[in-house]
Amino acid sequence: MVAQQEIVAALQNALDARRQRIIVSRSSVNGIKWTCLLLQAVVTLLAIAMVHSENRVTAVIAMAIFATAVSVSVVLIASHSGPGPDLLLQVRPEERTAGLVPRGLGTMRLCFHPHACYRCGR
Repeated sequence: MVAQQEIVAALQNALDARRQRIIVSRSSVNGIKWTCLLLQAVVTLLAIAMVHSENRVTAVIAMAIFATAVSVSVVLIASHSGPGPDLLLQVRPEERTAGLVPRGLGTMRLCFHPHACYRCGR
């Protein structure tokens, strides 16, 4: 009887962990937040252009710095919006496995997901 209760408790813990992984895998950044972020970036770029309208060199420099900061922020938010580091892994080139994999099997991809992953098939 005690063993059955322990088995039931272990199964409930496993099901709870599975539910939590499903919830985390479906979480992402809302589209309205993306729209607001990009709209705010455009408005700020226009404000910088208006403030520096007398001197084109300073306007270009200030707008380039701000645009770079916005693009880095967008990439970081996008890379952390899902459960895994998929976006940043897609940016990196895939590593060749010379001599370790038979010819025709291609490349090796790394997966950092803690569970069976539907994205990489592991």
